[in-house]
Amino acid sequence: GRIEDAKVAWKDAIDISDTNSDSWAHLGEVQVMLGEGESALKSLDRAIRLNERNAFAFFQKGLAWRSLSEWSKDVEAFERVVAIEDDNAEAWNYLGEGQMHMRGRMEDALGSFERAISKSPGFKAAHANKVESLLKLDRAGEAADAADRLLSLDKKNAQAWVLRGRALHKLGQPEDAIGAYRKAIDLKPEYADAWYRMGVSLE
Repeated sequence: GRIEDAKVAWKDAIDISDTNSDSWAHLGEVQVMLGEGESALKSLDRAIRLNERNAFAFFQKGLAWRSLSEWSKDVEAFERVVAIEDDNAEAWNYLGEGQMHMRGRMEDALGSFERAISKSPGFKAAHANKVESLLKLDRAGEAADAADRLLSLDKKNAQAWVLRGRALHKLGQPEDAIGAYRKAIDLKPEYADAWYRMGVSLE
């Protein structure tokens, strides 16, 4: 469809001038969208050789490595993005997600999510990831507070209620946790994780 058409258009642009970093970066972007990770990486490396401060190319390179589950390379790419564009909240969030997949990097991930939130205070995905990282670090009290902050942005966020329930369960408050899971299920009746975690708290 349209993504294939975009790929053809960017290839045509490159045929006319193959020294435009942005054209190679956009070709890489559509290759990532089409699930062509290996081809995307070649296009993005070309973009970066032409302009080593092309943050968009590094961003797409991070997504390409992510599509291949190459987390250390994903992290490396997003580190380059934030070195060029410190205020890129989405890149900080992706960086944190990559760090979460790496052994011993959970504190770093938490720091990246906090940077994302500082750049974009209403960024719900970063708030949710912050709660997740705090739970993994066994900092349940802080996780509950962070879940409450996410709920203050969006009371109808079923994931936020589950995160709050998980924090309360870790704090030894199963009844309150069950209440949070019930809220999640009211909002999203097919939410399997909410049902599973409610079962755990009811045992």
